[in-house]
Amino acid sequence: MNEVRLRAQLAGRAVLRVTPAGVPVLEATLHYRGAVNEARLPRTLDFEFDAIALGAAAERLNIAALGSEFDFTGFIAPRSKRTSRLRIHIDTIEPVTGV
Repeated sequence: MNEVRLRAQLAGRAVLRVTPAGVPVLEATLHYRGAVNEARLPRTLDFEFDAIALGAAAERLNIAALGSEFDFTGFIAPRSKRTSRLRIHIDTIEPVTGV
C-alpha cells in the first residue's frame, strides 16, 4: 500500500500550469511541524517537502494563502523515471478549521 495522510502548511508554490490535455498542475512545497512516537519515544519533526497536485486539488492550492493548513491525502512517487528523488502526489486536500 502506498498512501500518505498528513496535516501540513502550504509553504510555497510554482505557477499553475496546464498539461496539453487541459489538466491543471501545481508543484508546491509543504511544511510539517509536529510530534510523533518512534520506538515509544517522542520525537519532534520540522521539515519541508515537495508535492504536486493535479486537477481540482491543484486549483484549490493555487488560490490558497501561503501558510494555510490542510489535511492532505495522496501517495509517494519518484519525480520522474530518471530519478529516485521522491515527492508527495496530492489526491485530496481539506482545509483545517477550528483547531
